[in-house]
Amino acid sequence: MRRDAIQRLILSEATSVESYLGLDLSVSRGAGVRPDLEWDCSEIPMNDASVDCVLLMEVLEHCTEPGNVLKRSSEYCDQAASFF
Repeated sequence: MRRDAIQRLILSEATSVESYLGLDLSVSRGAGVRPDLEWDCSEIPMNDASVDCVLLMEVLEHCTEPGNVLKRSSEYCDQAASFF
C-alpha cells in the first residue's frame, strides 16, 4: 500500500485520528511522496513521549539494530499510547 493511501486511511472518518506524521528512510524516494520526517535507521528526530501511537510497517528489515528501533519507538509514545 502506498504511503499516501495509508495516510488517507488513517485519517479517514472511520478513525478518531486527528493528525498523522509519516517517517521514512532518508534514502527512500518512492513515487514523489515525501515523508514528514526522514531518518537514517539510527536516530528518529522526535521527542520522547510525543506521540499517541506508533505503527511500524516494513521497517525492521532495513535496520541493523531492530531491537534498538523497537526500544526507542516505544520511548516516543506517551503513557497511554498504542504501539503496533
